[in-house]
Amino acid sequence: MIRRSNGLLATSICLLTAMLFTLVSTPASAASGPADVIEDFEGPGLPIEIFTFFGSSTVTATQVTVSDADPLARPGQTGDNGVLQAAYNVTDFGGFGETFQDTGPQDWSGNDSFDFWFYGTGSGLTYQVEISDNRSDPAADTSERFDYQFVDDTAGWQYISIPFADFTRATDFQPAGAPNDGFTLTEIWAWAIVLPFGADTVYLDDVGLGLPIIDDFESGLATGFDGDGLPIGFYTFQGAGSSVVISTSATPPAPTLPEAGVPNNVLQVDVDATSFAGLIHAFENAAVDTWVPQDWSTSEGIRFWLFGTGSGTQLFFDILDNRNPGSTTDDAERWTVAF
Repeated sequence: MIRRSNGLLATSICLLTAMLFTLVSTPASAASGPADVIEDFEGPGLPIEIFTFFGSSTVTATQVTVSDADPLARPGQTGDNGVLQAAYNVTDFGGFGETFQDTGPQDWSGNDSFDFWFYGTGSGLTYQVEISDNRSDPAADTSERFDYQFVDDTAGWQYISIPFADFTRATDFQPAGAPNDGFTLTEIWAWAIVLPFGADTVYLDDVGLGLPIIDDFESGLATGFDGDGLPIGFYTFQGAGSSVVISTSATPPAPTLPEAGVPNNVLQVDVDATSFAGLIHAFENAAVDTWVPQDWSTSEGIRFWLFGTGSGTQLFFDILDNRNPGSTTDDAERWTVAF
C-alpha cells in the first residue's frame, strides 16, 4: 500500500514476491537463499549430524570456507562463506545428508519447499533428493522416503527450490516397516542427496525450507466482485488528484532474484499521489466471486522483494484482519507498518 498525506509522489515501484515467514536466517556473507536455513556449513568442520553412505563406492563430505574472490564464491557473496564439498566415485550407491536422530524430528508442515544452493559441473548427471518422513517405530529407521530428481545442467552455482508437492514416494528403497500414509511433513527425520553413478566433485550450501508464497504474479492480476458487490482480487484506490496503475511485467529490473530465476513476472505499480493512493489484494476464490480469508496464525510475519527508486517516500503495508460475522461490507480491521 502507498499512502501520502502531504507533498507529491510520482514514481514506479516493483513488488517482486510476497510470502509468509516463520523465521528468516540467511547468512550475511552470501546472497539470499532459503528463508528457514537448516544447515549453512559455516564450520568449523561439518556438524556431527552430517553423514555419508556408500557400498563399494567412495563418498567424502568436507566443510570448505570460500572467499568472495574464489571462483567458488556464490553470486553476490561478500566475505567468507562456508559450503559442503562432496567428492565421490559411485559404482553401486552412495550419498550424503543430515539426520535429526539426536535432536528429534522436525516439523516442516508450515513450509512449501526444500531449497538449497548447488554447485555442479554441468555433467548432465541426475541427482536425487530424498526426505525421510514419519516413522512407524521412533526407535528405528522406519522413515517413509520421498524423492525428487534434478539434473546437473549448469557449471557453477544454481539455486534449487523443490515444492513438497513435487516429491513422490520412493520406489527404489523403503525400509521395512515404513508407513504408507503420504508426505505428512510433520515428522522429518533426515534429508539426503543420493549421488549418481560416476565421479565428480560438487558443492552444497544453505540447505533450508521455502516459505508459503502469497503472490508471485505469474498468472496475471485477478479482479472481480463478490456477491455483496465488494471488489476482490487486485484493485486500486486513490484520493483526489492522485492516480495509481498496476500491471505485471515480464522484464523486471536487475538483479535476477535467486529464488525466482528467469523468467519472472513482477507487479509494477505506477503512482502519482498528491493525497493518497494504493492497491489491495482481497483474496479471491478461483471463480473470483467470493472474498476468501487466509489463516496466517502459524506464521510470524510477512516479507517481499521491493524495487524502488530511492525517493525517500514513506510507504505503508497494511494487513486486513477479521471482519464482523455475516458482514456484507469491507469492515476488516487494518494493521499497518511504515517503511
